[in-house]
Amino acid sequence: MIVVKEHSTAFVPAVVAHGTMLCLSVLKLMLLIAFVFHNDVPFNKVIVTPFNVCLFSMIIGLIGAYASQLGLLIPDSPPNYVNVFVVFSTVCLEFCYIKCICLRALPLVSDEFPKMVLPLRWILFVLPIILTVIVLLSAVYAAIQDSPTILPKLVLLSTNGLGILSGLLILFVDGVLLKSFLRFSGRTSVQGFQIDPKFAIIARYGHWSIMITLAAMGFYVAYIIFRDETLYFCVNFMFSCVVIALGSMKAELDHNQKAHAFCVN
Repeated sequence: MIVVKEHSTAFVPAVVAHGTMLCLSVLKLMLLIAFVFHNDVPFNKVIVTPFNVCLFSMIIGLIGAYASQLGLLIPDSPPNYVNVFVVFSTVCLEFCYIKCICLRALPLVSDEFPKMVLPLRWILFVLPIILTVIVLLSAVYAAIQDSPTILPKLVLLSTNGLGILSGLLILFVDGVLLKSFLRFSGRTSVQGFQIDPKFAIIARYGHWSIMITLAAMGFYVAYIIFRDETLYFCVNFMFSCVVIALGSMKAELDHNQKAHAFCVN
């Protein structure tokens, strides 16, 4: 990460941008809590569902991402340790996004590509282990970065390698889900095909969530190449849009459940 140590001309806009998105993320968290209590409690529905927990955690990760970026902008802040928080927030965002979308989409994948369900479940089991190791290695690197030995380079190399592996796994999951959504959408255009409204909602919002996530990955690759903090801001902004898409999916699925008596939670 590039750390702003002085109040340059870009300092104030950066603080305003990250501060604004931080406040909006807190607002999203409050709206989610209000929606759950307003929509679920009166109907005696379970509040602590896996999807609700993952969406809640994703917003927490988003708040952490913007807060850590603000921390990096503070003059004389310890960037090594703030970067650990950046990594933790990013990891939280990545896994909660994958978990959220898979919780809703796996039944659809089971219909479209049954053989892909087992690999996806395997990835959902392995991915959090890899991401946890990445966070731990980042903390170790922050502690030993100034060591004259070769150990910091080995730790950094291991962290980057696991980061690439996790990225490839996420891309694989996104690819399978996107292909499932597109195939389902193609079949719904066939005359006489019985459309499951629940799957139609999942396919629509899932498609947009994946496209936005792919754009976020594109911005992140560009950030790695050019080291422009604006590009990293765009990554977090894209994930903010994913949160909105997944939240909208939840709201429409809940509305559909009331209208058609489907049990989706």
